[in-house]
Amino acid sequence: MSQGCPKEDNDPGAEGCPICDAPMRRVVACDAQSMVIQNGAGLLLAPHGHVARWRTLCPVFRTTAP
Repeated sequence: MSQGCPKEDNDPGAEGCPICDAPMRRVVACDAQSMVIQNGAGLLLAPHGHVARWRTLCPVFRTTAP
């Protein structure tokens, strides 16, 4: 898995996920099949719907996923 997306909340492309509304900066790691999202004090494995949407938003995810 790659490191999370480096975008910050004030970046124009830092919109949240349409499913959970989490900002992209919460992505801890990702690959072609799954993502780990920071969820409060814990971590959450994102469902497949998140992966498809975030692949189009996150430049790190686009360059590391097939």
